[in-house]
Amino acid sequence: MKSLIGKVDLPAPVVDIVMRQSQENGIEMLPISLAHIVALNRIPNYHGDPFDYLIISQAIVEDMTILTNDPLITQYPVKTWW
Repeated sequence: MKSLIGKVDLPAPVVDIVMRQSQENGIEMLPISLAHIVALNRIPNYHGDPFDYLIISQAIVEDMTILTNDPLITQYPVKTWW
């Protein structure tokens, strides 16, 4: 996480922020499924970041939009918004 390596300063621990936001805004966590893992083998790895690569796989399988300004992610067949 970027907060652990000093790239982002957060006002509270990540777990507290996630729990509060999920309660206040109805955010649900998306578990990693077998379909997400299988999809990893069907897409090229342009990105190099394994966490982002998994997010890309989940977005493809679940037909979800990724909120990002990362130009590498736009190389994949996913919807992005920034």
